[in-house]
Amino acid sequence: MIGIADLHRTWGTDNYHTHALLQGTNVFTCYEAVEEQLAEYTKERYVQTPEQVIEDVFNIYRSINIVPINYYTEQGLYDAIRTLKNTSYNEVDNGVIGLGNNQGQGINRFCFPNMMTAEPKGRGSNSLKDRFNDDTKLRRAIRICFEFRTGDNLASLQHSDVRWNWLPEKISRILNHRMLVLLLSTYVLFYGAMFMITVLAMVAGY
Repeated sequence: MIGIADLHRTWGTDNYHTHALLQGTNVFTCYEAVEEQLAEYTKERYVQTPEQVIEDVFNIYRSINIVPINYYTEQGLYDAIRTLKNTSYNEVDNGVIGLGNNQGQGINRFCFPNMMTAEPKGRGSNSLKDRFNDDTKLRRAIRICFEFRTGDNLASLQHSDVRWNWLPEKISRILNHRMLVLLLSTYVLFYGAMFMITVLAMVAGY
């Protein structure tokens, strides 16, 4: 049976786990020491020199080089599961899809480090660790944060996921637009086909 110490050995966070226990911290990211440094990279700074900002943030992450997710002590894991148990889920309200139905994702990523290790069509593993260790994909993730996220701490990847903070209304508009295009395309194809069948039938003398 895999224990909490085995998980930390797999992630390479043994020393951070020991430090967290000594400090009485139950949830940590291993990036606490550079949080203020990352917070200095704002949207305004990115707009002025995007490539330089991406490279600076990239180097900060590589200086620690641990997958930026939430890590837990045993007590922290128990607390997170209890919190998850009492969490409500967002539903569709007035045609708008609510975001946030990914509760528990952070716990799963920590507890199951082998998630998504399948190799689709020989393109290599798509695990979270493999993507983080790929320099190109890490730079792309940083770029996405600055391009699509809003608010403070845009350079922070230490959440359960890289949230792009699209408002539910934006999601609703996208879905409505796509559905309209799909319905119109179906309408045109169906009646276009019916028209062609009618013409062919007339030509054939039916």
